[in-house]
Amino acid sequence: MTVLILAAGAAFGAGLIVLYGAVRPAPSSLADAVARLHTSRVDANSAGRRDRLTRRWLTIDALSRTGRDLTAAGISAELHAGRTVAGAGIGLAAGPMLAAVMAAAGVDVSIVVPVWLALVGALMGAAVPQVALRRTARRRRQAFRHALGAYLDLLAMLLAANEGTEGALHEAAEVGDGWAFDELRRALRSARTRGVPMWDALEALGERLDVVELREIAAAADIGGNQGASVRRTLMAKARSLRAHALSSEEADARNRSKQMAMPLMAIAVAFLLFLFYPALAQLTSS
Repeated sequence: MTVLILAAGAAFGAGLIVLYGAVRPAPSSLADAVARLHTSRVDANSAGRRDRLTRRWLTIDALSRTGRDLTAAGISAELHAGRTVAGAGIGLAAGPMLAAVMAAAGVDVSIVVPVWLALVGALMGAAVPQVALRRTARRRRQAFRHALGAYLDLLAMLLAANEGTEGALHEAAEVGDGWAFDELRRALRSARTRGVPMWDALEALGERLDVVELREIAAAADIGGNQGASVRRTLMAKARSLRAHALSSEEADARNRSKQMAMPLMAIAVAFLLFLFYPALAQLTSS
């Protein structure tokens, strides 16, 4: 039993160390940073197997849903991987610790119980960072859609003032603040540097962030410009549609929150009634 307690404590301590290293990684020294700048191609190809596997994992993961969620949430893949490993380690240690506490309390615990508890705890611990990532990415995408509506309004006004399409795209992006406008400015500057169409850059940004509205706007504006239609009317229509969708989403979220509050309010009301009528009921039962 002492060995089980020591093993559980060691696993829990290791999980805490991994978690601390993932949340607050050690800063690299100036000498290491300068050495990486002067590393030759041959030295880079002869890097360790861990670096090669990390690059391959990042390349595959960038095409998946998790990669898009990481981009939308502004979290690096290394940090997310560290959090996942730390959560799995803590969950893995929680099972033997719980079994050790039960054994110390005098409960007869089979060896199968801590094994299953460790496996279930590891799965649950690894799933917690993934759920948190989904929630953060969903919240930031919603904020991006709000900023996109404001960007389209500014763009429509600039186009109405006979501003060129390319100049209007850049000027509207330079006005706003926040991470959404930073992403728009970065995409437009990259498109200008590489000499690709601006709408293609916005569509690629929508694909990378998994924001369907931005991809639809870029496709509609590109088609409208190629066919000679009014890009300003297309953008204004998309802006109105985006605001209507955001308003309906907020209303649906408010209704869901109201439904979630119904049961707690009912429980509070029942508890309050019991508190009021308990003295009378106690007096009746005693008499």
